[in-house]
Order: sequence, then structure tokens, then C-alpha cells
Amino acid sequence: MLSCSCASLAGPGVRLLGAIALSVAAAACGDDDRGPLVLRERPEVVVELNAARTSLVQDDTVTVTPTLTDVESGEPLPRTFTFTSSAPTIASVSNTGLVTALTAGTARIIASTRLNDSTYADTVTITVGTANAVSSVVLAPDTSVFAGSTVTLRTTLTNAAGGTISSVRPRTFRSLDTALATVSASGVVTGRVAGTVSVVATSEGRADTVTLIVRNRPVSAVTVTPNPGTVRVGATITLTAATTASGTAVTGRAVTFTSDNPGIARVDPNTGVVTGVAAGGGNPVTIRATSEGVTGFTLVIVNP
Repeated sequence: MLSCSCASLAGPGVRLLGAIALSVAAAACGDDDRGPLVLRERPEVVVELNAARTSLVQDDTVTVTPTLTDVESGEPLPRTFTFTSSAPTIASVSNTGLVTALTAGTARIIASTRLNDSTYADTVTITVGTANAVSSVVLAPDTSVFAGSTVTLRTTLTNAAGGTISSVRPRTFRSLDTALATVSASGVVTGRVAGTVSVVATSEGRADTVTLIVRNRPVSAVTVTPNPGTVRVGATITLTAATTASGTAVTGRAVTFTSDNPGIARVDPNTGVVTGVAAGGGNPVTIRATSEGVTGFTLVIVNP
């Protein structure tokens, strides 16, 4: 036979379960002959997650509201919650509990909080229907990007009625020639080398293709060396033209050389090789190098 004080049953760390608390206490103290009952500790708080609607169609939104309640007093406790979705491509959730229906399927929305080194959480299941499925994907018209730079593709999704779908639906992007340009999961294209490349955007089985032209960034400066240069009559000197685009040295750009006085100093237009033709009496000849409409120059003196 169990002998105890009823007061001792409510010692530290022990909480009796709901409406049976008194009968449990009575049985334990010998005041109830219904047999022994097992005493279990119950949680101090409980989380409940509520949503006004759990069946949505694509583009619908609903806010889920979590509450943390003190079990003993029944009073709500103000807490900050973390929200996550088990399937964010079906239904996403913001840090404020706003759920956005994206594609058909089901997703569990979870609200959790930490209290006294323990995690408390509750879930609600959201079902998304296909009333607003993607019917077509339209990429922005043909565009261009500089090699080494980026551009973000703009996509428009429409439904069967021709209406624009405003919400963010999952999209995938693919470059058909990654040597020319690559594309990120969010549609950011990075130009690599000059050329023409196609990029495909897909959403819910619908796709569209856009053609991008990868261009070299235009030459902004041409520097010719040596400057000045000297050469004897009948001898040669080779000039070098360095091209710069947006402050960065670039190679592979076509350069054309010209002489202001080929009777004294002749220059090969393609190679930059200068030949001394006649002594210039100490007066220099201007040799120009032009690339993409930008010109640089040097002075060459022809000695006897």
C-alpha cells in the first residue's frame, strides 16, 4: 500500500496531467480504489499552428499563426518563431509566416521556437491545386552582354487564359554553349568570350529560348611603344600597340598602323614594323595605331 502526502506529489519538476490530476493524487494517497495510476510529466508549454485555409491554388497566400501557451495557466506566451517549409518549391513561407502557393502538391509548414533549452514546434499541411498552372514562358527579346560582365534574364509566365502569373514560380535556366556564356539558377548570364549563345528558361514543363550576343568590351585606349622610337635609314623597328577596355588590358583586338610621312618612315599596317626610308633631319614622324576607332601614336626619328 502506497503511503504518501498529497502535497509531495507536486514536487519540483512534476506536473500532473490535466483533469485527472486530482484523481491521480487521490489514488496515490489511498483515497481512491481504482488501482494504481502512472504519473507522467507533461510539457510546460505547447505550440499550436493555425491557418485560415489549408487548401490553396497557385499564387494564393495565407498567413499561419503560431501560439505558445503555458499549460498550467493557459496564458499565451509572446515568442519569436522560425518558419520553414518541407517543400519550398510547392509552398514557400516567409519569416513572418506568410505562405505562398507555388506549384501543385503538399507541403508541411513548421513553426518552431526555443524555450529553456528545448525546441517546441507544430506543423500544418498545405495542399496546392493547379488552378493557375503555367501555360507559357516568355523570355525577354534578344539581348547582349559583354564578355566578363553579367545580365539578368527577364521571364514572363502566363496561364491558359493569357494572364500574367505574378508570383515567383520555380524556373530553371540552361546555356546551350557554356564556353560562350554561363547562366545561374536565378537567370544571371555571365559572358565569357565573344559569340552568339542560346539560353533556355523552363517552368512547369513550359520553355522558351532567347539568343544572346556576347560582345567584347570596346577598346577605350591604345598605347604604342616605344615612344619615341629611333631607326636608321634602311633598318627597321617593331612597334607594339597595347589595347585597353574599361581600364583593363585586352588582347586579340585588330590594330592598324599608319605613317604620317611614309617617305621618311614607312610602317607595315598589320605588323607595326617601321622601315627607315630617308633621314628626317631630326624631325620625328608620327606613327598611329588604331583599334575599334580608338587611336594611339608614337614618334619615330629616322637617322642617317
